[in-house]
Amino acid sequence: MSQQPVDWQSLLKAAQGGDSNCQNELIEALSVRLRLSIKYRCCGWSPEDQEDILQETLEVFWNKLDGISDHPERYALKILINKIGNEIQKRKGKHRALSDTAGNHNSTFVDKSFDVITKIEQQEIKNKFVLAIKSLSPYCQTLFMGLLEGKNINEMWEDISSLDQGLTRSAFDTRNTRCRNKLYRELKRLSKKKGGT
Repeated sequence: MSQQPVDWQSLLKAAQGGDSNCQNELIEALSVRLRLSIKYRCCGWSPEDQEDILQETLEVFWNKLDGISDHPERYALKILINKIGNEIQKRKGKHRALSDTAGNHNSTFVDKSFDVITKIEQQEIKNKFVLAIKSLSPYCQTLFMGLLEGKNINEMWEDISSLDQGLTRSAFDTRNTRCRNKLYRELKRLSKKKGGT
């Protein structure tokens, strides 16, 4: 089940309609998505601080649930970015961060800065994934490079099963889980290596 792409729009509508299972599923899917972003945006923060940011983001998202029209994952990411920005300003001193942008220009400046930061971080995350993927088996490399190129898991199933006629979907899903675990361990190893240098 975890192999399927998240249908954010359907989950959102069902959650807004009061379906408790879909509400839980939506929050869980957002938690997974946001934790990855927090891991890289808040590198160096304590696990407790990272978890606090996540929970605060989810709380704001939940309070605004009925007013969200689409793309709940993007909406939640915007909340997260604002939360992180507020925390960074609090830590470093707001007056220095925005001293050159007074009055009405503040929000535009911050929005544009976050857009640039987000693009840079996305590229950095992709580079880390590519580096980690190179140490994996050829099968795992094929799988993850396809996903990085924008294919979904069903498209990868079609590609790989056409090359391996005897492969069943359950065996494909099992292999993917193993690949994900290997990738996770490799990313952790690279993070520790970077932190130790």
